Amino acid sequence: MSSTLFVDAIEPNLSSGVHIAGHVIQQITMYTSTQIINTATAFASFGCSQAFVPKYSTSKILITANIAGENFGNDDLGTKYEILQDSTQVQFFPYVGYLSASSSQNVSTHTLQWYGNAASTNSRTYEIKVASTRAGYSVRVNKYNGPSYMTIQEIAQ
Repeated sequence: MSSTLFVDAIEPNLSSGVHIAGHVIQQITMYTSTQIINTATAFASFGCSQAFVPKYSTSKILITANIAGENFGNDDLGTKYEILQDSTQVQFFPYVGYLSASSSQNVSTHTLQWYGNAASTNSRTYEIKVASTRAGYSVRVNKYNGPSYMTIQEIAQ
């Protein structure tokens, strides 16, 4: 004898702590169109900041960002970025959109990514900041190809 089971939907009971390894538990995407020009090698904010609270301390965190970046005005110039977790640098990108022998304008979308441990369920803030690789020369965010965005995903383990 055979039986047939029909269901409309099956959903896990996440309130009991059940989650499937490798699946996204939650995701937040934020956008910023704040335009800045930075001529310093010190990092500056451009509004790419998001509070996030992991549901599980055992999870992994994946940050993916597309930044509408530009550098111009000199050769041997690039844009540098950092990803911060609560003001602590977790990832450094020293040469993005680098021009070695041209003082022309370099407009592009810079894709950044970081993967790390949640380590706790405490609230934290992730932020991306931008700087020039050479003092006195310009990097700009969100004039072309904007807005920029950052997506934060919590991935079950």
